Amino acid sequence: MIERIRSGPESPRGPGGRGGSGSARKPATPDDSAIYRLRSRYRPAGVRVLFVGESAPAGGTHFYLANSNLFRATREAFGLGLDLPSPPDGSAFLEWFQGLGCWLVDIAERPVNRLPTVEREASVSQACGRARRHR
Repeated sequence: MIERIRSGPESPRGPGGRGGSGSARKPATPDDSAIYRLRSRYRPAGVRVLFVGESAPAGGTHFYLANSNLFRATREAFGLGLDLPSPPDGSAFLEWFQGLGCWLVDIAERPVNRLPTVEREASVSQACGRARRHR
């Protein structure tokens, strides 16, 4: 898993890629994936706490775009846990999160939240299998 995180997105995607169509798509590469670049931008030099998500949401939001439910919940949890009445927001929170040595990655490289349960579980399982082979 760590090698996959270090090297970025890998080739062939399973069914149910972005948009849930299941059609074959050109695999994303580190050079053409905006989310990969954004996630890499906020990777701390030394990762102290690794957060692992299932996948990015299908609706186009993302933790590293500071517009997802996960972003808002994480920001709120850090505020409550560290007794901060007003934690930083937006990119300031992401920079602060990075400064704490925190980083978030996704298991599945394509959104799975709108897939039927069987496909969703298969996608995540397949991604976990790829990660185990790359240890």
